[in-house]
Order: sequence, then C-alpha cells, then structure tokens
Amino acid sequence: MSFLANFPFWATIGLILFGSVMLTHGNRRGNANVRSIGLAIVSLAFLLGAARFLIDTPAEKCEKRTRQIVEYANQNDWADLQKLMSDDTAVDLSGQDRELGIQAAKGAAIGKAAELAAKKVGLTGVTVYELTTKQIPGQITITFVAAFTVKDTGTNGQASGWEFDYLSPAKSSDPWDLRKIKLISLNGQALSG
Repeated sequence: MSFLANFPFWATIGLILFGSVMLTHGNRRGNANVRSIGLAIVSLAFLLGAARFLIDTPAEKCEKRTRQIVEYANQNDWADLQKLMSDDTAVDLSGQDRELGIQAAKGAAIGKAAELAAKKVGLTGVTVYELTTKQIPGQITITFVAAFTVKDTGTNGQASGWEFDYLSPAKSSDPWDLRKIKLISLNGQALSG
C-alpha cells in the first residue's frame, strides 16, 4: 500500500503519455491489440494516480492522529483524547509540570493530567500550525507549533512547540504507537527537561 501511495508522479504522467501513444497508434492502424494495451496502460496510470490521494501513508496517518489529539484538546474532550494514547505513551513537559503543580502523565493518566493542566492555565482554544514530519525507519516524529488561547488574558497567539514520536507497529495492521509527547518550546523559548 505504501508503494501505491508513494508512486512517483512523473512515472504516472509517463505511463499516461506512453499509453496514449499506443492507444492512438492502435486506432490509426486498426490494431485492436495495441489499442487495448494502450487503454490498459492509461487506465492503470489513472488508478496509480488516484491511489496517491486515496491511500494514506504512515506519516499521513500520524499527522492526522496528531491533529485529532489537538482537536480533542481544543474541544476539552479528554476522554476521546485518552483513547488515542497507549499504555506506553509518556509525556515530557520539560519542567513545566512542576510549575503547573501536576505530574507528567503516562498511559491511562494522560487524559486526566491534560484536563488538570488545561483548567489550571484556563485553556479555551488550541490550533495547530507549522506541522512538520520526519520519518526514519521505525519512527515518525511530528513537530508542530500550537497556538493557544487562555481565558484570563483572552489573548490569542501564545504558542507552544511540541514533538510527538510514533514508533513502528508490532504488526502491520496495528496503528503507529504514540510513544512520547514532548513540550519543546513555550512562547518562543526553547525548553529543556
């Protein structure tokens, strides 16, 4: 499936052109075999082109999952946010957990810790922008900036940088496992644990 989703665009165009030439040549010469082969090549090229848009790559799946997690935080839907975590997921708030007076969570406690932190800071909205994806064998890292709104100040545009690490699934049918959520910057300031 990954091959189909990543089939080169230039190869698709090449197949369409080659198939079109064969189709035209077969029509002009009255050769049904050449025309049929040309039509089959053009049809295959269109299917390969459509696959790029219809099949999500693992990186695209992780990006969608990351955006869904942020959307659940935006909606204060902590139960559904928790469903996207695994028992192995760990949160590293780079020391901000001490300032908030909460403990960074792991596994089943992430939703509750996120809810407590959101209430403490008065979080009213979150939006993702500047999302980048880096993939190495066995791991996908999504780095993004989230703009958030806080109730007390009512200001928009405060930002935090995040890094989500997804590890390769044990079985091919498993979703990629979100292993680590790390806060990497707050209002433009880089953080370290």
